[in-house]
Parts: sequence; structure tokens; C-alpha cells
Amino acid sequence: MSIWVLFDLDGTLVDNSEGITKSTQFALDSYGYPNQPMETLKKFIGPPLHESFMEFYGFSKEQAFEAVDRYRVRYKEKGVYENRLYPGMKELLEALKSAGVKLSVSTSKPTVFTEKILKQNGIFALFDQIVGANLDGSMTDKTEVMQEAMRRAEAAGEQAQAKTEAMLTAAGRLEEVASVVSSASTQLSAQIEQSDRGAGESSQRLGEAATAMNEMNATVQEVAQNAGSASTCL
Repeated sequence: MSIWVLFDLDGTLVDNSEGITKSTQFALDSYGYPNQPMETLKKFIGPPLHESFMEFYGFSKEQAFEAVDRYRVRYKEKGVYENRLYPGMKELLEALKSAGVKLSVSTSKPTVFTEKILKQNGIFALFDQIVGANLDGSMTDKTEVMQEAMRRAEAAGEQAQAKTEAMLTAAGRLEEVASVVSSASTQLSAQIEQSDRGAGESSQRLGEAATAMNEMNATVQEVAQNAGSASTCL
């Protein structure tokens, strides 16, 4: 059974406060809220953006999603690059990976931005799965994201187990095939040995027959010679 560790992105893996606060202020400027205190802007780090606009500025749900669209105008061009990996984080991830731990990112930030941030910080390849929000506003609830991450991790575990069982089954079948081949090989070796022995015996018989024929031929020749001598004497 694999061990999974789930990481949030903003405030856990990376410090993305500059990109988030500046992009939030950019959106608020469009609604008549310039120069907002940093203390308030930092509250937008972590929770789903539309919920923060509704909670801290009283936006309706429709206004909140409009504000998110406005936020993304700046964020996708500048904000996504205004972040830094926390010191020691890459080493921690590498150590966990080396220990066989499966790593997951579970965040309410859209997956497309999450992947870009992970890649620019050189840690994308360390994660086995990335679960984030969709740009249409779905999958933004943290609980929903966590549940989806755990569902995928469980599915991956079941798939890995199925592959392991399939490999063990295949290995068992290979052992059966190897046993059959070994048995056939033994039988074939016995047949070859018997054939060689038979060929040797046959060769020996032919040699004995040839010797007998030679001896018989010599006797015939001797008889012929004796007969010739006898005729001369007559």
C-alpha cells in the first residue's frame, strides 16, 4: 500500500503572496476599492477567490466571479510568475520521493496555473498527481479538492495493485511454461541419447556385418585359389 502526502500550493509549497495581493488589488480597483490594506489583501491567499470577494467585500456571487475574471487578467500575465519556492521545500520533496512516498498537490487554484508554478520552480516532476480547480469555477471548494485527490490516490493504488497481481499471474504462467519446456527438453534429451545409442549399435552391427563379409570374401578367394592350383596339377 502506497503512502500519499498531500500538499497545498499557496502558503505551503510556494510564497505566492506578491502575485495574489497585486492581482487582487488590480481587480478591486475596477470596483472602486483602491489602495486596500495589505492585511486584507493577504486574506485572499488560500481560500477560493470568489468566496473571499463575497466575504470581505460583500460581493454577490455574480459580482464575485466577475471579479475573479478581472483578477485573472493581471494574474495570468504577471501574478503567476510572482512567487518563490519556500527554502528547503525541494529537498524535502526529493527526500519523500526517494523514500517511496507518493506526492500530490491539492489546491483551489486552477490546475493550469498550478502546473505552471510547479514547473517554473522545478518541482513539477516530483508530483504523482495534481488536483486543482477548473477555470469555470468548479472544484474550488477545498474539501471537494481533497476528496478528489484522495479518490484519485485510491484509484491509483487499486490500479497499481491490479498491475502487480497481473504481473504475478504472468510470472506464474511463465513458471508453468518453463516447467513444460524443461520437461519437454528432458524428454528430448532422453530421445536423442537413445537415438545416439541406437545409432551406435546400428553402426556396430554394420561393422560386424562388413567384417563377416570380408572374412567370407577372403575364404571364397582362398577356395578359388586352391581350386586353381588343383586344376593346374591335373
